[in-house]
Amino acid sequence: MEQNQLATDELTKLPLDHSWYVNLANNFTIIQEYLQELDTINNEVDEKLSEQDKTQVERLKEQAESLQARINRIVMGTDSEAIKVALRTVLQDYQTGQYTIAQPYPFKAIVSSFGGRNFNSLDLYWTNDYLNFHPINKSKIEAVGTIRDPSITWFNGKFWLAYTWGVCYSEDLINFTKLELPEIVPGKVNWAPEWVVDGNKLYLMGTGGTNGFWNSGSDYCIYQCCLDTGTLAFTPWQKMDYHSNNEYENNIDPTATYYNGKWWLAMKYGYHYGLPDYSPKIQLYQADQFEGPFNYVTDIPFTQHCEGPSLIVADGRLYCYADGFETYTSWRMESADGSNWQNEQSVTASDGSRTQHFTVLPLDQQDQQPSDIVQKAIAYYSPSTLASGVANFRTSLPMIPLKDGVNDLYPRQGLEYYYYVPYGQKSGINAVVNLHMDNNEGVSKIHFIILDSSGSKIVINRNDAFYAPNGAPSWTLADYDRPVTLITYGSDDSWMNNPSAPYRIVGAFEDSTKGGVNYAIGSNQSFTFTGKNENGQILAEYDLSNRILGTLKQGAPTRLAFDLDVQQADNGQLFVGFLGGGTWSAYAFSQQFVNGKQHVSVVLLLPRDVIAGDRLRFTLNNSAATYTISNVMFESGSFEHEYRLANEDISTVVEELDVTNVDLNNLNTSGHYGFGGMLAWKNGPKTIQGFERYGTLDQEKFGDVITQHLYTNASEMYFREKSGAPAVWGHWIQINGTDVGNS
Repeated sequence: MEQNQLATDELTKLPLDHSWYVNLANNFTIIQEYLQELDTINNEVDEKLSEQDKTQVERLKEQAESLQARINRIVMGTDSEAIKVALRTVLQDYQTGQYTIAQPYPFKAIVSSFGGRNFNSLDLYWTNDYLNFHPINKSKIEAVGTIRDPSITWFNGKFWLAYTWGVCYSEDLINFTKLELPEIVPGKVNWAPEWVVDGNKLYLMGTGGTNGFWNSGSDYCIYQCCLDTGTLAFTPWQKMDYHSNNEYENNIDPTATYYNGKWWLAMKYGYHYGLPDYSPKIQLYQADQFEGPFNYVTDIPFTQHCEGPSLIVADGRLYCYADGFETYTSWRMESADGSNWQNEQSVTASDGSRTQHFTVLPLDQQDQQPSDIVQKAIAYYSPSTLASGVANFRTSLPMIPLKDGVNDLYPRQGLEYYYYVPYGQKSGINAVVNLHMDNNEGVSKIHFIILDSSGSKIVINRNDAFYAPNGAPSWTLADYDRPVTLITYGSDDSWMNNPSAPYRIVGAFEDSTKGGVNYAIGSNQSFTFTGKNENGQILAEYDLSNRILGTLKQGAPTRLAFDLDVQQADNGQLFVGFLGGGTWSAYAFSQQFVNGKQHVSVVLLLPRDVIAGDRLRFTLNNSAATYTISNVMFESGSFEHEYRLANEDISTVVEELDVTNVDLNNLNTSGHYGFGGMLAWKNGPKTIQGFERYGTLDQEKFGDVITQHLYTNASEMYFREKSGAPAVWGHWIQINGTDVGNS
């Protein structure tokens, strides 16, 4: 350290006493000597560290970089390290704003999608493993605007984008020029155009028709045209030549590619569209040339209901991607011959976004131009991409159906998952869940629910990934429409690759098998009785819920709690038991009840099964006191819960509809509705419009699927459903009945 840095000489300019200045200057001289010694020591330490601890320093650097990478992925919600790698060789001229590539990055594919943070706007991704998609943009591309079902391809030095319903092209994925795309069926359905490159020709396929419901009038078909990229003119649309054994014309969402000397065409078949058992399929066809004819080969066996397939060839195999539109998930299957498909895998965006109706475009590794454009586009969009958090990306939760039997689940950190037992399980299923932390080192929240009253159960086994309450070997959800939430707080040192802490239940309705549900009907009614010093005097009696049947077996623990007010107490004895469906089985209270109000709570081990017809009865022996019993709570399990009415005592809330102006298309929640008067509502059954009717309407909503049942005082019954993608309302269907009279 230089002495003049202490500014000792400057002190002479100050009006200070001379002797004071001498002492001060001497102090600085002494300090300077010590500082010089400290510099010498620091240099020696640096030399020793440099010689002896290079390995340790490098290890600490690597740990710091790894930690920072994980922080970025968790905090920013996107794989920022992957983006940084892609940008490492991108240079920007800060005067012109132009980007140049010092060294190309080998992107394998680009993906076009929608349905993420920007809803109906273009989301672009890149991938190097065909399974994990990294965002190129997360801000809305205004030059493209609002779109759905995007398809992207590379042809003649440009990226070409088609969507419902339009076309545009770009030389940089930033600026886009729009073209007018002629409709297939003017003014009707024109959906999901998809590019196909065949040599020096650029084709466009699409869906056209007027009716997509499952009936004889269905006419959704696949068409193709050709684009001259020089004149930017399209040839007329022509129906594609494909042969199937389908009952009705109901194909949408085409995709095609060339593999092993053949052309392969995949498309969605809307089997039973508009009906309760709607079950779409991804069908695969084969031809010698793109013009056809294509012949049916097989249904690609996705386990989810899928649409928007994307066929590609990569690593010498044929891959089919698809959008699990009902569960907001994405999937991929693979084949070596087109006939046999296997290895269904989940496809995810690194930021957790939904990739809806997406197209995967492999990039030619011999042509560096498209990869350069992708790399520059990542640089252009990176400020908004890296500044976005995961909470901003999701517009819906991934919904994963549970199957009968064992379900091994691998939730990912930072994402919420919604696992459910689907509707329509006729005899109920037993979904056994084993949770795993292999993909989870951070915070995660997951949900479980049974959607209907089929008698299904979800059993979550205790293991290293889940702690069941009270040390139990498992936790069971048996009630429908009562979701349970599990959460893990993550790992306190995940940079060492330690998994998250086990999931624990943080939110759940009381399960009837675990207590909290009152089986005593009419328990809010108090009973007052004055004894007569006799045996077997009936003090109070309550009906029991039918939901108790098959649940409370001999030896099962139950909890009985009630409020008791005693006046003129004596030494009488109180009993409680069951009678009506079986023989009298009673429990004798051992305590002596004193004058005044008291709360009584006991655990009863059932001496026999509780069966149909049993009632809960209180009796009294040898007492002349006056007893008042109220707020009786009879529940399963040994824990006492807060008093509540039995479900049978809770009246169903009925919301009244204004039949003069309500639009039945806009009832956005499930519910029970009543109506009455001259029907002037919108989108009701035509046959009763303008007539006076009274009745009820029940609506059930799950995701985009809505069902409505309508009943009138004229014994009329109607049904309709909203479903599909996009979801649309079907027509009202009147249900015919037969008058069978009254007994």
